[in-house]
Amino acid sequence: MKNLTNKLLLIASVFITYILFLMFIPVMNMPAHEFNINEGESIRSITSRLEVDGYIRSALMFRTLSSLNMKDRSIEYGRYELSKLDNKNLLGVYKGIYDGEVFVPGRRLTIPEGFTTREIARRVSQTFNITEEEFYRVAKSSSGYLYPETYFFAANSTSGDIIDRLMAEFKRRVGDISKDDLVLASIIEGEGKNLEDMKMISGILHNRIKIGMPLQVDVAPSTYRNKDINAITALRNPTKSEYYYYITGNDGNFYYAKTYDIHKENIRKFLK
Repeated sequence: MKNLTNKLLLIASVFITYILFLMFIPVMNMPAHEFNINEGESIRSITSRLEVDGYIRSALMFRTLSSLNMKDRSIEYGRYELSKLDNKNLLGVYKGIYDGEVFVPGRRLTIPEGFTTREIARRVSQTFNITEEEFYRVAKSSSGYLYPETYFFAANSTSGDIIDRLMAEFKRRVGDISKDDLVLASIIEGEGKNLEDMKMISGILHNRIKIGMPLQVDVAPSTYRNKDINAITALRNPTKSEYYYYITGNDGNFYYAKTYDIHKENIRKFLK
């Protein structure tokens, strides 16, 4: 009986130590970027992102605290500068979100996928005291690197503030990518309909590039349109094949060919 009691005490001690570790030990290298909570977002989604992004160690512990305090439905959506918290642990993040210590009132800006830089400038001018032309003039050199997402900004944000944030999000989500690869991603996006199509077309275009063959595409490449993330995924993960040609038939399906003669035959059969 004594041994069982000791084992139970040891298990309880380890469990309590682990709970204290999750709640009170600071998170090392907490991300510096702001954390955005979207309107209508569930507590499960919020806490999962907090854990994945490295702000807390346990989404379950955060949800448990919220449930015990009956606060799991009272999170205000918007922007939180969690990196400015004095206590960079789970309890600190919990208090920072629910007590509003690092909540930044501001304006919501949503950039849909596929928006051109001009369309982004128009959307910004509708939300901030910034003219469309002013924003476009500053942003056009960053075209293609403005990540489509929902953001929350301070009401007095400048064009530079907004562009820096969109570019930082692109860097965080996509990583480094050259202008040439952005152009190729733009072509892939215009030619394909879904991820699998894009990956196949990416492989074919890479095959052409390897042998110095012209790309011969109908789509006008542009870095001015924000890429569907699938296009960049396809660019980096091309489907390997021996094809050099493709068409989209009148039936909407893709037809591939290894040689120009087979390609001409596909055109005759499927583009009547």
